[in-house]
Amino acid sequence: MKIFFSVISLMLFSLYASSSYGENFKIGVVDIQKIMLESKKGKQSLKELKEEFEEKRKKIESADKELEMLKKEILDKVSIWSNETKEKKEEDFNQKLKKYQRDREEFEEEMGEKNSQVNQRILSEIINIVEDVAKSENYTIILEKETLIYLSPSVDITGRVVEKYDRM
Repeated sequence: MKIFFSVISLMLFSLYASSSYGENFKIGVVDIQKIMLESKKGKQSLKELKEEFEEKRKKIESADKELEMLKKEILDKVSIWSNETKEKKEEDFNQKLKKYQRDREEFEEEMGEKNSQVNQRILSEIINIVEDVAKSENYTIILEKETLIYLSPSVDITGRVVEKYDRM
């Protein structure tokens, strides 16, 4: 799929370049993922996201450990327990397992949604900055690095975008 987009990008570039033969044509490349991970705002957003879900993550881990201990206890003592005790312990384990699975699924869903929201906000800000850099430095086209097979470091504007984003 990435190769497909690269080929399409190059075809469009070739078409545009041939139609604007006499014009200056300036290409830039930006690494969005790198900007999200290395910019101050990107790092801060990831840190805040991690902190927001840290307590819930610890509760999930604690419940996981509790289930492991309960499972070990059942396996170790199943032969010495009465049927009634064994059934109670297994029922207790199954109830806790269901709750754990629900809580974990809810946690992962909530964290995924929040992560998506944060990424969308950051991406929107980054795109605005890329557009500003492109306009101020007279770029004709800016491509996403992820879709390219090769690029000369001289066309990579990622560093300038990170600097400008950090100044915001």
